Amino acid sequence: IAQAAQATRGSCILAVGDSWSNNDTDWPGVLSATYEREVLVSATAGHSLASMLTDLNSALVAGTAFLHQPYRNVPGIAVIVGGINDVVEGVSGAVIRQRADALLSAVRALNLIPLYVLQPQPTNSIHYSASRRVTRDALAAHIAREGCDFIDLQKTAFINPDGTASATLMLDESGAWLHASAAGVVALVD
Repeated sequence: IAQAAQATRGSCILAVGDSWSNNDTDWPGVLSATYEREVLVSATAGHSLASMLTDLNSALVAGTAFLHQPYRNVPGIAVIVGGINDVVEGVSGAVIRQRADALLSAVRALNLIPLYVLQPQPTNSIHYSASRRVTRDALAAHIAREGCDFIDLQKTAFINPDGTASATLMLDESGAWLHASAAGVVALVD
C-alpha cells in the first residue's frame, strides 16, 4: 500500500513490543489518541525479543491485512520497547544482544527508522538482582553503540536518584515495578 500523499515519514509508526505496548492504554494507544498518529502494533505481553521478532514476521506474512483498513499509511518508524523480559528470564547478555540486533536488522530491512526504548529496572523490584542489572545495562550500552536512536528509561524520571522506581511514573504491582503508570505512559509518549 503506497504512502498517502499527506503522510510524512513519522506519521505512521510501527510499535513492536511486549506488555509495555499491547493495550490501548499503553503508549501506542495514547500516542494515537493524543497526537493522532497512525500506529500499527505488534506486541504481546511477556514476550522476549525473539518472540517479538517472530510476531513481526507473522505480521509481515499477513501482508496488507495487518494494516487494519481503512488506514492507508505504511510505517516509516519502528519503535521497539522490549528486552526486560529477556533480562528477568535470565537470558545471557550475549543472546539478548543478538536478539536485539536481529530485531533492529528486521525493521531496517523494511526501510523503517528504528527507535529503541530501554525499559528501566528499579532496585526495589522483586525482579531485581545485581546480575540482571548488569545484563540490562550491557544491553543499554550495546544499543547506544549500535547507532540507532534510543531512549534509556533508566536514566530518566522513571527511576529515582536512589535507584528505586518512581511511584508516579511506574506501577507497584505487588513489588514488581515492571510497567509504566498512566502518567509514565504519557511521559513516554511525550
